[in-house]
Amino acid sequence: MSAGPECVGMIAGRTTVAQDAGLDPVDRAIGIADEADDLSALDRIGLLVAARRGQVIFQAGDLSRHIFRVMSGLVRTSRRFADGRRQVVNFYLPNDFLGLGAPVVHHYSAEAIADTMLMAYARRSLEAFLVEQPHIGDALFRLLSRRLNDAQQRAVDLGRKTAAERIVSFLLGMAERKGATGYLELPMTRRDIADHLCLTVETVSRVLARLHAEGLISCLDAHAIRFVDRTAMAALAEGRGDDATAHRAGPAAKRAPRLMPGSELDRQGQLEHVARRPEAGTDA
Repeated sequence: MSAGPECVGMIAGRTTVAQDAGLDPVDRAIGIADEADDLSALDRIGLLVAARRGQVIFQAGDLSRHIFRVMSGLVRTSRRFADGRRQVVNFYLPNDFLGLGAPVVHHYSAEAIADTMLMAYARRSLEAFLVEQPHIGDALFRLLSRRLNDAQQRAVDLGRKTAAERIVSFLLGMAERKGATGYLELPMTRRDIADHLCLTVETVSRVLARLHAEGLISCLDAHAIRFVDRTAMAALAEGRGDDATAHRAGPAAKRAPRLMPGSELDRQGQLEHVARRPEAGTDA
C-alpha cells in the first residue's frame, strides 16, 4: 500500500507506535514493486507513523510483529535493569531498521528522542516481499552488514579504549553516519551518551570540555558541536596520541594538557572503565 499523509498516526498517551497506529498481527497485502532498485520500494508495503519526542515505539518483551524503518528523526534503544541501571544499546538514524534482530519478541525498548517519522512493515509481509524481490533483499543485507560492522567496532571501543577515545570515536562515528562534515547535531542528551558508552555524565562533560579547550572541537551548545581538527581527533580515536599531539602543535596545544594515554583524565577514564565494566551504563 502507498503511505501518504492520511496514513500518519500520531502517538497519544503512553501507547506505542504500533498500538496507536492500529497495526494488527494480520499481514497486510503486499504490493509488488515494479523495477524497484533500492529500499524506497519497501514504502509500498509500509504504513507511515509518527512518534513525538519521548514516545515509546515498542517495549522490551513486546511481540515483534512489525519492523520499523526510521524515515526522519532519531530513535534510542535501551535496556533497563531491575535496580534502575540503564544501557543505551544504539541510536537509529534515517534509513536504519528497528526490530529486524527480534524474530519473536523485542529484547530492548525503543523510544523517539526527537520528533520521528517511521515506516512500519508487517514482518511476514516484508519477508514475503523480499522473497519476490531478491534485489531489494540484497540492498537490505548490505545495509545490515554495515550496521553489524558498527556494532563490532563499538564492542572494541568499549572493551579496549579509554574514556576520551570512546567519546571521540562516538562523535566521529555519528558524523560519518549522518554525513556531517563541519557541524554535528546531537539530539541525544549527555546522559544518553554516557549510558551508551558505559561512562558517567561527569566524564562525558569533562572530556567534551577538554576537547573544546584543546581546539579539537567547538561546543556550540548542549546538542551541537563543530569539528575543528578532525585529523587530530581521528588519531586520538585510534590511540595514536603522539600523532594527535604533533598535529595540534600551536597555541591551543599549549593551553591544556593532552587527552592522551597516561594523562590524568585518561587514567581516570581507564579506572572508571575497569570499575564499571560489570555494570552497564549507569551514572555514579
